[in-house]
Amino acid sequence: MLFLQRPLASPIIEDPAGFKAKNIEELYGELVAEDKEIGTDAVRLFAALYTGLPHTPEEAETHAESERSEQSEDRTIKGKTTFNDLLEWGLSKEDIEAVLGIKMGARALTVRDFCKEKEIEFSSVKTELQSKVDALE
Repeated sequence: MLFLQRPLASPIIEDPAGFKAKNIEELYGELVAEDKEIGTDAVRLFAALYTGLPHTPEEAETHAESERSEQSEDRTIKGKTTFNDLLEWGLSKEDIEAVLGIKMGARALTVRDFCKEKEIEFSSVKTELQSKVDALE
């Protein structure tokens, strides 16, 4: 199991009672670069095994994955565009970091969320990255 492969840094969660399983991906998004995933379904499986409750795995392709596939083909930067999308479209890490002016975030992180966190104006980054993506075609 992934939980036994390597210890993960434990983030400080201000309100554990309000924490949702879907927030796990935000905390451990860097694992996507290692071809590992800790997502909502993995958390539900862990909880089911821990508590002895039954668990039905999610379908292979969720609605979000189908949206991401459509977006990946579209190559239009939107709020849900991740750094991984940009890399898959052909931008280099260096190109992305040149636009941002700092090191890019985890591959699973959306560009918009990263910009918000770093207090960078998303619209200007989006425009500049989009022009670089368009130049690749």
